[in-house]
Amino acid sequence: MFEDRRPEQVYRLAIVSVVFLPLSFITGFFGMNFTFLTDSLQSRDEFWLLAVGLQVLVLSISLYVLHRTRIWRRLREDDW
Repeated sequence: MFEDRRPEQVYRLAIVSVVFLPLSFITGFFGMNFTFLTDSLQSRDEFWLLAVGLQVLVLSISLYVLHRTRIWRRLREDDW
């Protein structure tokens, strides 16, 4: 019974990891106090634009890669 659902669970885990692993890396990077982030950025708005812009960029690239692979299509075709 559980062996039949194992590929579906692996596909779902792949989707979660493709989305959240790059986002957690970017979030961890901006959580550190680098001199680049504290000295060279001129304003707080510039920091937020860089932080949110990078996360949106990483999320859109990961969703594009996920959409181009067959993992996304297999999940949509399988019965939940």
